[in-house]
Amino acid sequence: QGLLLEKKIRNLTRDSGFQAGDMVEVTLEFHVSTQLSHVAVNDPIPAGSNILSEAYGGFSWGEKSYAGYKLYFEVLPAGVNVVQYQYQLNNPGSFKLPPTHAEALYMPGIYADTPNAAMRID
Repeated sequence: QGLLLEKKIRNLTRDSGFQAGDMVEVTLEFHVSTQLSHVAVNDPIPAGSNILSEAYGGFSWGEKSYAGYKLYFEVLPAGVNVVQYQYQLNNPGSFKLPPTHAEALYMPGIYADTPNAAMRID
């Protein structure tokens, strides 16, 4: 209700599959029915990966870590809002990540989870 989150991952290095050293672009699309304030987002990345760039989009503040990207919106306007960033895959293996989570901090009934597909990195 009120918030839908879509996540798209695109390998910038090759057309299919993932290998250590590949650069990946993440696009987060927030579909919001009415303006929300104080929204926090946690987007996990595979262990050992490095976020390469600052995210760009309409967020207020972001924090990069080896676990993922945390984003904060003071105001998330109604409509579609897009945030993108890139990271590099460094370790081979199979990775099962927790869902990407967004929530309105002072309205706990408004949140969105989008599952992350398992990643196989050769």
